[in-house]
Amino acid sequence: MKVNMDYLKTFLIIITIIIPVQMITYFPWWSFIIFAIAIGVWVDVRKYKISAFLIGFITGFLIWFLGNVYFHFSYGGSLFSNEKHIPVYLILIGSGLIGGILTGLSIYVGSQILKQSSSPSIMISTP
Repeated sequence: MKVNMDYLKTFLIIITIIIPVQMITYFPWWSFIIFAIAIGVWVDVRKYKISAFLIGFITGFLIWFLGNVYFHFSYGGSLFSNEKHIPVYLILIGSGLIGGILTGLSIYVGSQILKQSSSPSIMISTP
């Protein structure tokens, strides 16, 4: 039965990745947060020795930073040509930090959803 649950988790993660990629034009830029929360719920990050936030931050930073570097060089350096007073490397690092923080917080929130639902609730009775 454990093998079937692993297949189900893998399938759900793949679907969670494919849906936003296919519908990127319909969603606003911040909609990846919803899918990052879903990934945080499905993937058990408690088995790793680093925190869920750090996993999400590193992942989000690399995706946003490297994605912007790719598009910057694909368009011949003209992607950030309107920003003459801010160096390009600051824009790239800034976008990586913003994406990393948002993804880190999203995966942390997703991991806490199951942790909170699986922990016993405390009942306080008044006399």
